[in-house]
Amino acid sequence: MTDSVPHFRVTRMKITAPEVSCSVSLYERLASAISEAEISVRRLISGSPSQFSGIHRVAQSIKDSKDADGNAHHPAETNLAVLGDNLNALALLFNGSRELHMQSMRRKLKLVYIDPPFGSNSDYGFNLEGAGGRKGNADHERIAYSDRWNGGLITYAEMLAPRLIFIRELLRDDGSLFLHCDWHAGHYIKTMLDAIFGPENYRNEIITGRGQKKNLQYQFPGFKSMNVAYDTLFWYSRTPDASFNPPMREAADFQMKGRWQSLWNNADRPTLRYPLLGCSIDRGQWKWRRERSIKAAVNYEIYLREKRGTGETLEEYWQRTGMVKEFVRRNRRGRPEYWVKPRSRVICDNNWLDLRAYDYSSGMRTQKSEMLLERILQMGSSEGDIVADFFAGSGTTAVVAEKMGRRWISCDIGGAQFSLALERIRSIARRPFSVINLADVHS
Repeated sequence: MTDSVPHFRVTRMKITAPEVSCSVSLYERLASAISEAEISVRRLISGSPSQFSGIHRVAQSIKDSKDADGNAHHPAETNLAVLGDNLNALALLFNGSRELHMQSMRRKLKLVYIDPPFGSNSDYGFNLEGAGGRKGNADHERIAYSDRWNGGLITYAEMLAPRLIFIRELLRDDGSLFLHCDWHAGHYIKTMLDAIFGPENYRNEIITGRGQKKNLQYQFPGFKSMNVAYDTLFWYSRTPDASFNPPMREAADFQMKGRWQSLWNNADRPTLRYPLLGCSIDRGQWKWRRERSIKAAVNYEIYLREKRGTGETLEEYWQRTGMVKEFVRRNRRGRPEYWVKPRSRVICDNNWLDLRAYDYSSGMRTQKSEMLLERILQMGSSEGDIVADFFAGSGTTAVVAEKMGRRWISCDIGGAQFSLALERIRSIARRPFSVINLADVHS
């Protein structure tokens, strides 16, 4: 538990309005929203009794889980599901609680994934019949959450900013945040993330498949805009030096077979220009150092000699000799090229359209797929690390974390979503978890 207000600088950069008069007010208000969020967070982490009396009262209603031997576990020892406003949950995690036997979680989280409302000015339904229900039928749906903001995107930013500040302070130095959004507010969210995390901690903008939507464009002779085919994941680290596990995907058909590729590229390192197989270059460079290239060229000559007796292909020879040798040869134009070994899996780039990002099996139209969260958790955490989702919805992050051996914290304010999440978690839980109800706490 924190005994005093820690000193940290929240806003890492100044938000400057572009030289467009109609946008100045919006950007100025966005900067103001972040400044107000900093003040709000400082007030919440002061830990004054009046500020947290409501949170501390939940000590009497906490449901400690039990293991197979009937031993109770406190939240500090287990995974944690929280019902209520995530701002209260974030403050509780930051400050800790003697009543709940919780130490501060500041600098403890390895990964946070959040899927906040998209600022879409829409309501999202929950299909009570699940996958077998009649979607679109009002008798089988109710509002899961409303994504309408009376003050527009500025009100949305005022909601999100203090939560992002708390998340940054809860992350470990080698931790990271994945924020799921789309075109409605993505450009403003990126500006906020740069201000709060610092532009030096920006890692990638990742695109994922978008949810299902009917294409009505064929009904009209013209259209005003194209359908949007992807969502965005903004990935930020806590510090610039943090490194992560390479995300992997199944290789494309052409990558599953060995192939030849030019050894030359257009970078400009003079130390990587040298005569090779009778070819000299005065611009660009070879991709490999001299010793590596020469050894690979010798390997190919050895293969050609042995091939006369065995008749085996290069891939067969590579497999027989331990799948470690590299090869370089001259192509028909006399240019050196190297052999790219076959792969069943390759490292992802920031195009994640190879996987299905949404899963409608539970009846929630905004539910993300387990395969999406599996890739994120594999990339940003290891077994035993703590991962968190503060807009948890139907609990996919917690479910995947449980399956992958991560500790998890899951929070949502919606009763229907929270009940669904608990049902999903309990169906696969291998370890105990605790439930805290903050639904009646108002700060």
